[in-house]
Amino acid sequence: MLRALSDLGQDFQNLAELCLLVLHLEIRCHCFYYLMQALKQRSYVCSVESVDADTLVINMNKDLVALEDIVSTTLAPHKFKYMFEGLGHMMSMLIISAAPYIKKMNANGTKKMSRNIFAIQQNLLNITQSREPDLDKARLYYDLLYKIPGDFLVGLVEQGAKYTDAEYENILNLHARSQTVIDKEGHRQRLTKLKEILRELKVNQQTTV
Repeated sequence: MLRALSDLGQDFQNLAELCLLVLHLEIRCHCFYYLMQALKQRSYVCSVESVDADTLVINMNKDLVALEDIVSTTLAPHKFKYMFEGLGHMMSMLIISAAPYIKKMNANGTKKMSRNIFAIQQNLLNITQSREPDLDKARLYYDLLYKIPGDFLVGLVEQGAKYTDAEYENILNLHARSQTVIDKEGHRQRLTKLKEILRELKVNQQTTV
């Protein structure tokens, strides 16, 4: 009988852990559902009157708050933390990786993206009591558009690489696509210079190590 009770207790423990994992994944599925639509199906060429956070981002935030209300009253603090832990990092990676799929983005579109990120960051702060610094990285990534062609490469030399080679190339390509008249030769030269700088930075880093 003791063995049967022990086995039954283990079965319930396994079921509880499985439910926790499903909830953990459910929250991330909700983020994917809203965020990918906002990033891939919307134009980021907009007027100054349209720079507020995207409706889909606002709906995602409301959805996360509703999920928080459900789990906060039923889960222990460490399990609640597990539900939302890492969301900022995941969404930051999604936002950065969306650059190749955005057709065009003007200065107001860059502001809109920043407001999307800020809205997400504030919402997660209210839920997790953590500022989610990974989202700062996503905001600063799109802020690079303000520096192209100006001091984009100069800043890279002075401050070092903060993103991957592909991510830098993606933001340069997005800038080129967004121009009314595309300077193909200038864009080609910037890409070539980018690769040279990144290669040199890696060599210097290896030498230092």
